[in-house]
Amino acid sequence: MKYSLPFKDNIIRVQAPAHKAERSLKFCIDFLLPEGTPIVAARSGTLVACQDKYKRSYKSSKFAGRRNFVVIRHSNGENSVYVHLKHHSIKAKKGQKVKRGQVIALSGQVGFATYPHLHFGVYHGEYLKGGVSVKIVFDKKIGPERPLYLAEALGKYL
Repeated sequence: MKYSLPFKDNIIRVQAPAHKAERSLKFCIDFLLPEGTPIVAARSGTLVACQDKYKRSYKSSKFAGRRNFVVIRHSNGENSVYVHLKHHSIKAKKGQKVKRGQVIALSGQVGFATYPHLHFGVYHGEYLKGGVSVKIVFDKKIGPERPLYLAEALGKYL
C-alpha cells in the first residue's frame, strides 16, 4: 500500500542517526518542517492513539518519552505514526476516522528534537508496544536524506 507525504510542500528529508541504531526506528523518516506546518494523514484510517500535552524540546534522548504524537491504524493493519507535534494541535480525536490528506495536527519541536521536524513512520504492530517499523512506499518520489547538522542549522531560521 502506498502512502502520501504527510504534508503539502516539498520538504527536506533528514538523516537521523538514532534511527539506524534502533530496530524499531529503522525505516522512520524525519522531515525538516517549520513549526505550525499542517500535518495530514498519509492514508485513511482510524486515529487509535494521540498525545499533545507536552510543550518543549530537549537535546537529550532521556526525554524521548515527552513527545506529542498521533497514531493512525489503516485497513491493512499497519499504523502510521506522526511525532514531535505542536502542543495542543491535534485536530482529531481517538477513535475518529480520518481521510488521506485530512489535517490531523501541526508540526512542532517537542520532545527529543534538536530542530523543528516531523518524525514519520509506518509500523507492523503497535507503536511503542513492540511494533517494528517497515519500509514506507510513497505515492511520489521523495528527495535524498540530508545531514543532521544541516537540519539543525536550518531549523534555527524556520
